[in-house]
Amino acid sequence: MYCPNCGTNLPDESAFCPNCGFDLKKGTATPSQPWQPNVHQNAPPPYGYYLPVKSELVAAILGFFIPGAGHIYVGKIVRGLIFMIAYFSLTVISVWVVWSQIGGLVNTSDPNEIMNALSGSIGLITAVSIITFIIWIVQLIDVIMLTKKYNEGLQRTGQAPW
Repeated sequence: MYCPNCGTNLPDESAFCPNCGFDLKKGTATPSQPWQPNVHQNAPPPYGYYLPVKSELVAAILGFFIPGAGHIYVGKIVRGLIFMIAYFSLTVISVWVVWSQIGGLVNTSDPNEIMNALSGSIGLITAVSIITFIIWIVQLIDVIMLTKKYNEGLQRTGQAPW
């Protein structure tokens, strides 16, 4: 025996079709429950609800003056701490190299000795300074892009993206 509604093969003693719900005794399909939308899925925020967007200007200013602080402001705490530690560690190394060279030259009056002492550390100071500057630029660009991504995700879903 086959269902007259959907054509599914059925046992002879069937009272209804398990595939479409057709009542074989009455000749009608059994009513199904009407579709009910999920009202909480992707619902806009309630009226008057303030989405806590992050300011790109504040994030950029924080990143400009304290590298990594903008990331912490946006919510990327670990990334901010990594930038902060890398930047300030390299700054401390650079300052330490400069001061160690200056401290050794305080009692020296021979110009040749001064030039020989500084020539060895100028390359190191330059390399560390360039790396520090690159870290500063990268974190500044990154924090601006992260702030935009945060705000877009917040407006799209109504929740913080991370």
